[in-house]
Amino acid sequence: MEDFSITTRLTGKEYSKVMFIGLYKKPRIIVLTILGVVLLLGGLKIIPFYSDDPYLEIIIGLYFLLISPIAVLRTLKQLRSDPMFLDEITYTFGEGGFKIIRSNSVV
Repeated sequence: MEDFSITTRLTGKEYSKVMFIGLYKKPRIIVLTILGVVLLLGGLKIIPFYSDDPYLEIIIGLYFLLISPIAVLRTLKQLRSDPMFLDEITYTFGEGGFKIIRSNSVV
């Protein structure tokens, strides 16, 4: 079999999509999201849990809903801060295994 190579580049949009998929597979994030929706609906009095103004529930509900997007935005900031992560990566497959080459350096 002849060696063959695949060259690819990971974009920020693809990376964020993978991050969201990975985060929303975790049961902890799913539970926090559901809890955030319930607290936000109760805080906005769509589901009437309390008779007074539940500002704390609104804030906590928004926080639970925004945990995942904030985490993805922080990792995207780190990804863009190091240009090596956005370089092209060449994967070479052969009989003896595979080799990864990133911007003229072998990984």
